[in-house]
This record gives sequence, structure tokens and C-alpha cells, in this order.
Amino acid sequence: MDVEQITASMVAELTKGIKEVLEEREEERTGEARLSGLEQRSRELLNRVGRSLMRRMIESEGRASERGPKECSACGEKMRNVNRVQVEVQSVYGPVRVLRTRFHCPGCGKNVYPMDEHYGWKDHRFTPTAKEWICLVSQSEAYEEGADILGRVSGIVGTGPVFRDVTQECGKRRTL
Repeated sequence: MDVEQITASMVAELTKGIKEVLEEREEERTGEARLSGLEQRSRELLNRVGRSLMRRMIESEGRASERGPKECSACGEKMRNVNRVQVEVQSVYGPVRVLRTRFHCPGCGKNVYPMDEHYGWKDHRFTPTAKEWICLVSQSEAYEEGADILGRVSGIVGTGPVFRDVTQECGKRRTL
């Protein structure tokens, strides 16, 4: 990962977004209505930049887990790097689309996604902070209402059943 290149790209994206927010004129809106609009656009900008940074970080670290020849855990045959598949990861900034490598075993047909294994993703793909927020809101709200609340105040997208699964997974880890 080229830190300088990523930093320059992120600063440019943020600078452009700040200029767009500041230059936007809403003559018909004043006071609280104008402030609300500025706040919402600022939040959207920060979420967009956050998603961009998360995508770069997830892919950069995840790719390290994809290097080297892989042996099939089922039959021991050498797996082949077949293609890259786009998946969606839920973060506090909203959905992040990342590319992950798929390895295929010609012997038994098994498919493996090393990035999923690296991050511990199984049925659902959430960043650790998104999981933490889901667990926090699920302590005081029903899962469906918690999903609605987090969808409105953050970028986390999910359903009641998904929030239940994530909360139960977090609970299992704490008891181990």
C-alpha cells in the first residue's frame, strides 16, 4: 500500500467535496433549514470519503492474505486463482464494495475466498466497528428497529434478522 498516494488521493477527494458543500447556494433556505442541509451534505461527504478509505484499506490488507499457492483443505490439491469477485462490506460509512480473489480446487470443486477467512467473514460482512454499533443498539432496541435507527444515523445497512445474527455472534465471542 502506497501511503503517500492514498493520502494525496483522499485529500484531493475531501478538498473537492468541501468546496462543493461550501459553494452550494440555497437562497430559499435560511437559519435552521440551511444549517440542516449543510450538515447533511457534510455527513454525506465524510461518509463518501470514509467508504473510499475503507475500500482501500480492506483490499490492501486483504490482498496480503491472497498471496502464494493455496492447497485445498478438503483434498490437498493445489487451488487455482480463478478471478476477483466484488462483494459488499457494511461499514459505519455505508456499504463498501471490495474485490476479493476466488481460489478454486479443480480436484473437488471447492471455492475459497482468503479475504473472507482473513477478516472472519461468514454469512455477513461487517467491519468490526459496524458490528460493535449493531450490538450496542441491539441492547436497547428490537433488532428491526435497531436496523432502522442505524440505517438513518450511520451508513450501516441491514435487516432485523441480520442484526440478530451479528449480535449473537458477538455474544458468542465474549463468552469464549
